[in-house]
Amino acid sequence: MEVFIIYFEKELLNKSISILMKTGLKRKEAEIASDILVTADKRGIDTHGLSKLPIYIKRIQSGAIDIKAKPEVIKEKKGVAVIDANNCLGQITGYAGAKKAIELAKEHYWSSVFVRNSNHFGIASYYSMLAAKEGMIGITLSNANPTMSPYGGKKAMLGTNPISVAIPTRLDFPIVLDMATSTVARGKIIMAAKKGNSIPNGWALTKNGKKTVSAEEALHGMLTPLGGPKGSALAMVIDIFCGVLAGGHYLTEIGPLFTQLDRGQSVGHFFAVLNVEAIISLSEYYSVIESYIKSVKNCPPVEGDQVFLPGELEYLTSQKHISGGIPLNNSVIEELNQTALSLGLGELF
Repeated sequence: MEVFIIYFEKELLNKSISILMKTGLKRKEAEIASDILVTADKRGIDTHGLSKLPIYIKRIQSGAIDIKAKPEVIKEKKGVAVIDANNCLGQITGYAGAKKAIELAKEHYWSSVFVRNSNHFGIASYYSMLAAKEGMIGITLSNANPTMSPYGGKKAMLGTNPISVAIPTRLDFPIVLDMATSTVARGKIIMAAKKGNSIPNGWALTKNGKKTVSAEEALHGMLTPLGGPKGSALAMVIDIFCGVLAGGHYLTEIGPLFTQLDRGQSVGHFFAVLNVEAIISLSEYYSVIESYIKSVKNCPPVEGDQVFLPGELEYLTSQKHISGGIPLNNSVIEELNQTALSLGLGELF
């Protein structure tokens, strides 16, 4: 039976920081990584929240992630930069890449930052929303280890390769696109397998390329691309930006997250930021985007009482979790406690 325990945001942040610092991570870095993980849980994206912390710790302990490494800008020209992550924790790399893109956009109005030699970095929207907080449009792409077959194929060669775009508004939240290029994020299948649940038909294929509703078979098989050829093509484009152009790895060269703990993943990221003041004044922009939002909101809903903007449901979930606490299920809590115990911290959850 699935059981949930409620924790408040600050409590989860402190527990995560304690675990990460016990591995030798500096406090500031532990705070950044923890904020990214807890933000995912707070927004209801539990596949990329604290449930991922145990595997990060295993990879740190095995040397697959170098906690002493720092992201390094190895090339910069006007609004373009290339960063070598040097195999550090993905969240630290993602934060550094997004911040560099924001810095360059403030000076050059448009920036492109390519990152190589990184690791799994959590939810892509965290990084694009950093730009939106500055009144700019943020774009984040990442490739990932191969878990999805290209359209028409039956071998996993592409990652779920997420894309996020965050657009600033005068609302309490930005408009946020955050999606995998697979039919579903692999984390949802992992969670279904942990709970012993089946998955909808069409989410995944077996290792022999047959459709399956078994989460276990899916984990040993491959995901399907979103919209068939459309998701497959988009995943390839993202892989080219994050792998080929970044001078990093791509396709089957990228290492898996949960196995091969003797090597870094060699994941690549891409961050772009558009400073809208290069085009129109910020006040004019906000006036137009408010009119746009009003038009969308005035669309008659098929059911319910309103049409939601991209990212609005996640924002509403975060507000609910801020006031009422964030639920973690018993299987995640058990893994987190095992991780804390292995570090000599006792049961923290």
